[in-house]
Amino acid sequence: MIQLLLVLITLIGLVATGTYFYFDITKHKDENVKDFAKVDKDITVEKKDRLSNLKYIVDQINTTHTEMDKDQLDKIDETYEKVETGFGSIIKTTDAENKVVTLGDLPHTPITNIELLNNVSAVGNLKINGNINSDKALNVKGGTSVHNPKNYWTHFPWLDGKNYIRGNTEIAGNVNNIGDLTVGGRTYLVGGKSVHNPNNYWTHFPWDDGKNYIRGDTEIRGNVNNIGDLTVGGTLNVNRINIGTRWTISPEGNSQVLVIRDKLSGGDKRFAFYPNKNKDI
Repeated sequence: MIQLLLVLITLIGLVATGTYFYFDITKHKDENVKDFAKVDKDITVEKKDRLSNLKYIVDQINTTHTEMDKDQLDKIDETYEKVETGFGSIIKTTDAENKVVTLGDLPHTPITNIELLNNVSAVGNLKINGNINSDKALNVKGGTSVHNPKNYWTHFPWLDGKNYIRGNTEIAGNVNNIGDLTVGGRTYLVGGKSVHNPNNYWTHFPWDDGKNYIRGDTEIRGNVNNIGDLTVGGTLNVNRINIGTRWTISPEGNSQVLVIRDKLSGGDKRFAFYPNKNKDI
């Protein structure tokens, strides 16, 4: 009997405990369902709010971007106009038909003539493929040399209308000088090769010793007025020699007779030297 009572009490405890846990779990389940529903609602509201804000932000970004694009384009256009104006103030570019070529069209224009409208200063190397036609002066830095130690510039022309070439200059080619040629320093010329100048020594006006040297066979076609002594180190070949105003020495009779004539006495006043003759005077 006692054992049956204990079993009954145990069963009642188990039922009570199970009933308690059942109602407790059910209660918590309902609360969880409500919480999950609230969370779902909050998430939905938050998602809606965030998406609404995101659309606003995207709209703002797009609007700002459009305004920035317009701003940048306006600035680019303004800058381009300034560059075009500045470029056109110093350089005029035309095509083969003499139509003005804008800066933007330069790369697509095969033949372009460039006219400088103002002074141009090149910082660095300046390479020009073609002719230089300038109505203005062309000024180029001169080279340092013995006669140009301060690097005076080369001018084509200077303010006085004269051209100035400063520094040592090499001209590889023919030079056609029309007008007087004034040389303020020495002049060196390649000497001609001849019997008396086999090593092609140069001609100097003058050399270091102050003397002028003309090297090579030389022809002087015209009168020569020699003031001073004349020393001939080789053969002197002449057709006539005038001594003062009276005397003339020249060959006559097909160069067979050497005659010394008195030009002032009148008549046939002369001394004649015939070939194959001898005479002691």
